[in-house]
Amino acid sequence: MNHWDERAKEHKSAPSASWADVQAMGIEAHAIGVHARRHVSNDYSYGDDKLQWLDVGCANGYLTRKIKEQLPLFFNLRECVDLSPGMVGLALDRGLPAFVEDMRALDQPDNSYDLITCVRALQNIDIPGQNQAIAEMKRVLKPGGQLIVVGESAAGRHRLNFLRGKAGMESLPLAPFNYPEPRCWAQREVAHMDYYFMMTRLIYPMTYTSLPSFDSHFSEKCATIQRELNQSEHDAKDALPMVGCQTMKIYTKETA
Repeated sequence: MNHWDERAKEHKSAPSASWADVQAMGIEAHAIGVHARRHVSNDYSYGDDKLQWLDVGCANGYLTRKIKEQLPLFFNLRECVDLSPGMVGLALDRGLPAFVEDMRALDQPDNSYDLITCVRALQNIDIPGQNQAIAEMKRVLKPGGQLIVVGESAAGRHRLNFLRGKAGMESLPLAPFNYPEPRCWAQREVAHMDYYFMMTRLIYPMTYTSLPSFDSHFSEKCATIQRELNQSEHDAKDALPMVGCQTMKIYTKETA
């Protein structure tokens, strides 16, 4: 049984199956919704011809459901995939169209999806595998479609740990099953979590010597402020140097 099947067995349908920080997961879902809506006009009428969406690395489906709540109704979740049979079973229990599939060799035909999301899944495979997965997601993306990948920011983690070190705190290590992500493939990189990480991983521990509970009023308020920032044009290129441990990378496939 691999790591993610073990987590599926232990955590079942709880959000902690993929991450204990439920507030951060809400920020991720909201930020994806913001950028998907910006890419496609909300007043455009699609009738029965909905935009097709693929979620790659869906885990137990908790975050997929959260993302779906943030997307306009004209997005149709055609499939969500994960390499862990245990996770896929839990996603199926949520009523999601989930399948066991390797992102490095997707079964879907070329030019199939208008939106592809991949949240904290690409970072779980090594760099050659990540490059394969990116190529596969680009392949099945329709011309004009959008690929949104949320994952590890090595630069942001380094800066956050530098500040924690100055405050006498230990570094926050990269999980042993995670790898930094390549940046060159994306056209845009968005700092969607910096304020939240600054407050919960730096400011709060400086005061109370521990991380806050992620279901606390403090964490909830920080997440609310971060969502408000993300609603505005708060891209990495316009922000202060990134101090969050993850960023959102966005790629739009050229039309013919």
